[in-house]
Amino acid sequence: MAVFPGRLGFDLSDRRALHLLTTPQVSGQGPYYGQSIWFERYHQEKLPSALERYTKEVARVTGVLETHLSQQPAGQDGPWLVGGKMSYADGKLHFFYPCGVSR
Repeated sequence: MAVFPGRLGFDLSDRRALHLLTTPQVSGQGPYYGQSIWFERYHQEKLPSALERYTKEVARVTGVLETHLSQQPAGQDGPWLVGGKMSYADGKLHFFYPCGVSR
């Protein structure tokens, strides 16, 4: 991904943090939340072991993100993941929260 200095209004260390914080979305949040939703709502056969596995992973990933957020300053209507203001990392990681995944 190209870095355009000043375009996002974050300094270099914040831009690095933005890139690092999007990794959990593609490697953890997206797959685990998606599988949890699938097994909870759409899979024809109820598989308690699959539902339990993905529900626990959703709780784990959510806990990691909430712990990180609890350590951030309030900022502008925050707390936000990086730099005390909304970023694309917040948008990407917030996407699954309204889906009503059981925890």
